[in-house]
Amino acid sequence: MESPLVTVVGNRPQFIKMLPISRALAHRGKKEYVIHTGQHYDDSLSEVFFRELALPRPDLQLSISASTHGAMTGELLAKLEAAFIELKPRAVLLYGDTNSTLAAALAAAKLHIPIAHVEAGPRMHDMHIPEEVNRTIVDHLSSLLFCPDRASIENLARENITKGVYFTGDVMLDSFLMCKALSHEPSWKDHPQLQGEFIFMTLHRPSNVDTPACMEEIYTFMRDTQRPIFFPIHLRTHKRLVDSGMLEQFTALKQHVLTGPMGYLDTVAALTHCQMVITDSGGLQKEAFYARKPAIVLLDEAPWPDLLASGWQRVIGSGKPQMSVAINGAMQNFTIPQEIPACYGEGNAGELIVQHLIDQQFVV
Repeated sequence: MESPLVTVVGNRPQFIKMLPISRALAHRGKKEYVIHTGQHYDDSLSEVFFRELALPRPDLQLSISASTHGAMTGELLAKLEAAFIELKPRAVLLYGDTNSTLAAALAAAKLHIPIAHVEAGPRMHDMHIPEEVNRTIVDHLSSLLFCPDRASIENLARENITKGVYFTGDVMLDSFLMCKALSHEPSWKDHPQLQGEFIFMTLHRPSNVDTPACMEEIYTFMRDTQRPIFFPIHLRTHKRLVDSGMLEQFTALKQHVLTGPMGYLDTVAALTHCQMVITDSGGLQKEAFYARKPAIVLLDEAPWPDLLASGWQRVIGSGKPQMSVAINGAMQNFTIPQEIPACYGEGNAGELIVQHLIDQQFVV
């Protein structure tokens, strides 16, 4: 086999991010070798995305047994190193800031394989966040760094990373526009609560879901709010609700719709039809902006400063006492901005990234 471009993905956001790049590679007749690390393996977090987005099937499927960050990264490092030694990649293409991304970058760097990093440069300036550790290390190991916004380029420059840095825009904008253009009947369309205005909410960060006190605040907000809430429950959040004995409390709130994780087409449909988004997801807050919906962000720091400055989001913190009061306050005082800043490119990030990969001979 000729030395391939090896793409490493492992979780839900990465499957979405790879869509425009994989399509652009295929359109130009370029082959990528896809390794799925198995970090997300459940059908609702993995297989559904390959199926509904027609992504290239993984050439190599790994599995992992470890659950802690260090053990998972170490297990993946060993397995990816073995794969890279056999494949002899021309380059490795990585997405985002997961343990899969970090493990692949470490394995590639130790084997002197060039690394291209999609969504390079975002910073939350808090090294207690595992993803912040991952993305920072990967950026310092990468030869090509594809930035979704100008703020990311500035962050890299402050860390003396200027070579091989490109502003391409956000591949998630590409994916959102591609999927919004499709005709799709969402699986949730028959719920009567979702026929009018509703709030779309997702939560999965440890600071928001790992303690009963935090979930009690979320429950209080849901119990007291008058607007229907559509709440697809992340598998991690579901486990915390089961372990704490609170799942029955939440499911008893019949004015709201609680489901399991959804595919991307259902998510895009929910963003398109909702009135407002409440989330602790770094990706969904951008997708809310692409859908022109205001977002209340349950994080302590804004990962996308242009969105915060534009007024399209409110950052109210995570895991704090009186969270229900803070959410209600943000909802009541939210004025939708008139301006729509072009922070994240023109929806052609995939094409720009593939052109850079070709120009730098990362793929032939």
